[in-house]
Amino acid sequence: MNSDWRKNPSLGVPFPSLTGKGNQSMGLTDKGVAINDIPMMAAGFKTDQKNQAGLGQPTDIRAHEHTSTRILVESIIKEPNFLPAWFLRVGSGQAQSICKIETSGTNYEGRFGSWCGTGFLVAKDILLTNHHVLNSREVASGALCIFGYEQDVDGSQTPTKAFRLVPDRLFLTSPVEELDFTFVAIDGEPGNEFGFIHLDRAYFKIFDGECANIIQHPNGEYKSVVLQENRVVSQDEVHLNYLSDTQGGSSGSCVFNNLWKAAALHHASRPATDEEAKGQDGIAYVNRGVKLSAIAARLENLAHDNGPQAETAGRLLSLFGGIDSAMGFFGGLGRVKERESGGLETVVQSYYGEDTDIDVGFWNVEWFNRHPEKADDIARAIADMNLDIWAFEESSLESTEKLVGVLASKYGLLFDYAASEEAPKDKQITTVIWNKKSVDGEPQKWPEVFEPWFKVRSQDFDKLGLEAVEGKVFDRYPGLFYFKSKPYKDHNSIDFYLVPLHLKAMEEGSKRRIMAARILGAAVAKMINEFGNDTDWILGGDFNAELATKDFQALMGQAMTAISAADEAEGAFSYLKRPKSLIDHIFLSANLAKTYDSADFFIVAKEKTIPDYLKKFSDHRPVLARLSLATLTTKPESSIQNIPQDLASVLSVLPSLQTGV
Repeated sequence: MNSDWRKNPSLGVPFPSLTGKGNQSMGLTDKGVAINDIPMMAAGFKTDQKNQAGLGQPTDIRAHEHTSTRILVESIIKEPNFLPAWFLRVGSGQAQSICKIETSGTNYEGRFGSWCGTGFLVAKDILLTNHHVLNSREVASGALCIFGYEQDVDGSQTPTKAFRLVPDRLFLTSPVEELDFTFVAIDGEPGNEFGFIHLDRAYFKIFDGECANIIQHPNGEYKSVVLQENRVVSQDEVHLNYLSDTQGGSSGSCVFNNLWKAAALHHASRPATDEEAKGQDGIAYVNRGVKLSAIAARLENLAHDNGPQAETAGRLLSLFGGIDSAMGFFGGLGRVKERESGGLETVVQSYYGEDTDIDVGFWNVEWFNRHPEKADDIARAIADMNLDIWAFEESSLESTEKLVGVLASKYGLLFDYAASEEAPKDKQITTVIWNKKSVDGEPQKWPEVFEPWFKVRSQDFDKLGLEAVEGKVFDRYPGLFYFKSKPYKDHNSIDFYLVPLHLKAMEEGSKRRIMAARILGAAVAKMINEFGNDTDWILGGDFNAELATKDFQALMGQAMTAISAADEAEGAFSYLKRPKSLIDHIFLSANLAKTYDSADFFIVAKEKTIPDYLKKFSDHRPVLARLSLATLTTKPESSIQNIPQDLASVLSVLPSLQTGV
């Protein structure tokens, strides 16, 4: 996994900005709000063309007769501040989920008293606030959550509704010195009446210079919102730092971006650094929120450590949608971290542990070569999911070149690429791209002995008892690639061979996948046993995973361990593990729920669902896997016609093709 996003966030915007500052290329200036669009008072007004990307200040204004008149009807001063009308409507809706919290008891510092804070619903019956607002089950049990505590336009108080908390049903907290959050169950289901804030673990919700809007109960008073002088001044993996006003009682407020997407949990202020204070009229302090992406990362740590909070953390993690682009599709799963580290340290380590794993995807992108306009959309998906290696079925060299170009120019991600076979640039084939920052890769040539094997036609198998159907077994040549991870500290590199597969499955596709699995099993076994290529192997695409596992086991004996997984459609993933492999576990996307002989080595990440937006580009779901750091031979005795003799002898040791078992 690479960290390019984190180091250059301005290049990878997962959603458009609604302010001109912070990311100009995705702001309103991209949508026509430029100096030459501004209507002037009379004909003859002009602007300095060199200044059109600047502050929007005309340099030469002329009226028809009154040359001393210098009046401009409209102009953009500094950055554009236009917001769509729905901004008010959506913000008002989000505000309904925010409540005032009143409680008493022994606080987080061990002192007795009473205090107030702010909280917000994240499900119909779950509240999120700070640990220092609700620091214990006892304090939560005595708390009162008041919704609708607002002042109307005439100064009168609006009707309120209060709810008690039920910490015995759900309670999970992180201390002030770590991530300072508390999730707690609330009595009844107030979210049905007031709505709730949808959580998303996206890393780049707000960029420096953009607005941090906060709905809060400052000093326990009526609900207020901060929309002015509220720029973000800095951020890191865990914290968002901003100029938005807060007071005592604002703790536990939700920090929103200008799309009203929840970005952080407000919790404290701290002295401003010299850099943060620069150009800010000598500010002494900045306010700080804990990023929701960091909270999700902590929940993920807890959910997978088999501790007493694992089940609760898993339930809360399921409330988060989206992908943390800085970590990639699999988030912090399998990342090396010290058990004794606190929550803050483990979260940071999760972000910096990308060099201890390699993420691989196989995806049928459906006629990518005929629709090059898909390149921008697919590049965005690749940048968002942040895998190291992608194998594309139904692609072309030309389309792949364009995709790699978009990834570099728009997202700052430097990928290399290759095709599975030599072919015209526009021919539909399989292609592979890989991030040069995290892995070294190169295409390999199968030894000549295998070329006749890969040209076998399905009707050649009729005497094996399988129904003959016209056509090649391998419509797309099974490419061969070798990858090695970049060295990382005291960890050795992971290396493996990769074979992307696409068999153009139709009505008889499953039978051809059986044939392909057998041929590939024989080919890989020969590569390992006779050609000495005995590193790990990965096969992905559409093939019969269950049969592949059985065949690999029959062909290789104890030399390699073969395990596979498949989804309910045609997607499959097979892994051949050498005895001294450095790979400790493989995490799989949730669609690969069927596993074969995987023991505890495959871990299906059930909470990691494929993003719905991928359906816009392809009806096929990608097969995704994370390789996390931590056998077989050939022969069918045969009167088989037209099958190469060496392949026939290899296949003869396998069970009947008719049954596939």
